[in-house]
Formats: sequence, C-alpha cells, structure tokens
Amino acid sequence: MFSVSEKVRVFQFHPFRYVRAEVEVRIGRNTVSVYAGSERIAMHKRSYLRKGSYVTDPGHMPDAHRDFVEWTGGRFLEWAAQKGDGTKGVIAAILASKPIEQQTYRSCHAAMSLGRRHGDAALEEACCRALALTGCVSYKTVKAMLAHTAGTGDGPGAAGNGFAYIRGAEYFDAQDKKG
Repeated sequence: MFSVSEKVRVFQFHPFRYVRAEVEVRIGRNTVSVYAGSERIAMHKRSYLRKGSYVTDPGHMPDAHRDFVEWTGGRFLEWAAQKGDGTKGVIAAILASKPIEQQTYRSCHAAMSLGRRHGDAALEEACCRALALTGCVSYKTVKAMLAHTAGTGDGPGAAGNGFAYIRGAEYFDAQDKKG
C-alpha cells in the first residue's frame, strides 16, 4: 500500500522532466533503459525498425505534446483537401520538408489555423500563390501571402483596387483644385 506522498510521486512522474539532464542509458538485447542516478526513469522495448529511427512512448511526453500523437500526415492532408488543392499542396510540401514527419505537425496545424483567422477562401488563394511562387513552401510563406493580400486590398471585404498605396481619382481631383 502506498502512502499519499508516494502515490503523488508515482502518478506525477514524467521522464520529460529530465530533458538535457545527464542520464545513463543501458541497452540490452530487447530493451533500452534510462537511469537518472539509481532511479530508472524510462524503459522501452528496443526497436530494430530502421537505424536512426526513434519510438516515443506517449506516456513519457508532456500533456501539451500528447495531442500531436493523434495527428498524422494523412489526417492533415484530408483536412487540407477540404479547403482546396492549393492548401493540400502546401500541407504536402510542409510534411515533406523534414526527415521526420512528426516534426512538421505544428507547422501544418498553424497553416491550417490561418483559415480560421482569414477565411478558407483566402487561405486557399494564398496557398495557390505560394505554390506558384516557390517550390519551398512553408507556414511562413503562406502567412506572408495572407498578410500581403490583407495589405493590398485583395482579401475578403476589400475595396478591390488591388494595391495598397494607390490614390484614387478623388485625391488627384483635389490636388488639381488646389492648383
């Protein structure tokens, strides 16, 4: 039977707290164990999938990172396809931009969330422009396209002149009257 303080320690223990700490790794035929001092902080079944690959136990991740476990590249592509081919193309490019797909999920999520802020049509248009402009598309590229569109008056609810700093005919008429 555990005492109350022991229960708290058992249920609040998270190996991610040891990031950047000096630890000892013991590699056996079937397991990999990680020790901080004399305390084992993690143990994994050894993976022989591919040299240099890694396996993460979701229980060892901070709570904020566990949400990403449910995300997959296929899921992002499905969401993007609902917005349009341009958005799907951008998400595919972001997913392919890193050697480990999971490292791109935050960028994919951020790119998709631009649709909530600017509207899905504006997101799709910005994605199409970004793809036409460069083959190396990122979240920042799409965000810049949306910022440019908003500044030029091409975005939703714009007056439609197409440029940010062009003065209308009224300005020049007023200048002519001044002399």
